[in-house]
Amino acid sequence: MDTLVKLAEKRGLRVEHRGAGHLQILGGSCLVNYYPNSKRRSAYIAGTTGKARRNVTPEQAIEMAFEPAPEGWSNPSVTLDEPSKRTPKEWKELLPRLSYAWKEQE
Repeated sequence: MDTLVKLAEKRGLRVEHRGAGHLQILGGSCLVNYYPNSKRRSAYIAGTTGKARRNVTPEQAIEMAFEPAPEGWSNPSVTLDEPSKRTPKEWKELLPRLSYAWKEQE
């Protein structure tokens, strides 16, 4: 765990604990969900389905944060830090498949 945090800080990333052995690596081009204490030490990039990687080392998890973002999930105007402050327009850009969930009021 300490290794992951040190590597993340060197690359300008942030690691947040989400409970039950779930860590998120924030600040790169992708949000990485990492489970270093699980049996398979899996990690996956948010927005991908069925593409979890197994036996991921902390170094590999950090590199995953700099991979190209999945199509439809890359939007530099939307930050991952404060979802409560996002506008409906930002939510539509971030989650294009769920655009029907918000009414047009802008």
